[in-house]
Amino acid sequence: VRRRGQQLPPSKPVDPIEAAATFYGGYASKMQLLIPEKEALHTLVACRLAISFTYGMYSYSQDPTNEYLLQHATPAYEALCLWLSVPEDEMMQRMANKMVANAYR
Repeated sequence: VRRRGQQLPPSKPVDPIEAAATFYGGYASKMQLLIPEKEALHTLVACRLAISFTYGMYSYSQDPTNEYLLQHATPAYEALCLWLSVPEDEMMQRMANKMVANAYR
């Protein structure tokens, strides 16, 4: 039990690509994606991140005093850049590896 004023221990850094692969592996261990869904997945994730960034920046442009809006837009942009830096075939292989790992749990 944490007491008032007590600091949380430092957390381990999380690799967002590894987190996405783990999420996919868990999902796919229960419900398989169809081949067309798998083929579109990399692009759809990028689209979702781009929408989050765009909507956040648009909202911020409408109210530049609300810096809270940047708390979502900035990480979305960073995640989008990271996501696009990993080739699609490598991403799908990492996800497939997580799906296999989850099958043995």
